[in-house]
Parts: sequence; structure tokens; C-alpha cells
Amino acid sequence: MANTAISATKNTRQGISMLSTFSFSENDLGCYPLYLLKQMQSNMKTVEQLKKEVADTRLPQGTKDLFYKVLDTADLASLTDKERMRYESDLKNYMDTMSCIEFAENRGRTEGREEGRVEGKTEVAKALKNKGVDMELICQTTGLSIEQIEKL
Repeated sequence: MANTAISATKNTRQGISMLSTFSFSENDLGCYPLYLLKQMQSNMKTVEQLKKEVADTRLPQGTKDLFYKVLDTADLASLTDKERMRYESDLKNYMDTMSCIEFAENRGRTEGREEGRVEGKTEVAKALKNKGVDMELICQTTGLSIEQIEKL
């Protein structure tokens, strides 16, 4: 474990100068989370600055997304209890709002589809009525009542 810590520290120092110019391989990625977290811990850079730094690298997008998650998690871990409670409350409110919006959108789609079906049946019934088709056949075809068809 001690050798790993020494190696990680060495990799972190190397990572500071290599982050934006290094040709990345799978074996070299281990030092970058440490570098990013060290920069946050020492208050040398903000999370947004580090995210920009990650964005400017030639890392694959999946790896960048992983680093963004690491930075966000570390940023949350640095909150005080009061700040964390406020964050969680705000997050819950946001998620509740998004859930309500999603529900309303789904409900609107469902209602819109139903209105479209009724409108389509009405148009078909009107066209059949204008062609002189028997009312009973129109009722069977469209599912509309005779009263509904007579109003057309």
C-alpha cells in the first residue's frame, strides 16, 4: 500500500505537467483523478476550472464523463452539513419539478393521441356520410353513435 501511495504521488506530480499534452493510454489514466482532487483540495483551482481542463484534453468522452463525476462527487463531499442539507433539499425540489413536468408531458401526449383518434373517426364518419353510406355501417366502422354522426 505504501508503494502505491508513493507511486500515486509521483504520478500526481507528473500528471500536473502532462494533463493537456500527454498521449493517453489506459495505464496512464490513474494519476489524473489524484491530480484533479489535489488541485481541489489545495484550492488552487475550482471544480469548473478543472472541468474545463479535462474538457481540453484528448481523453475519450467516456473518460472525461468519469472525471466530471469524480469532480462533482468530490465537490459534494467538501460541503458542510448545512450546505449538504440545502443541496439535497434543492436537488429533491428539482427532481420533483422534473417529475411533474414529465408527468404533464406524458398526460398531454396521451390526451393529444385520444383527441386525434376521435378527430380521425369524426372525419371518416363525415366523409362516409357525405358519400351517402348507410348510418349503421358508419356506426360500426367508426364506433361513433348515430347521434354523433347526425350532428356532422
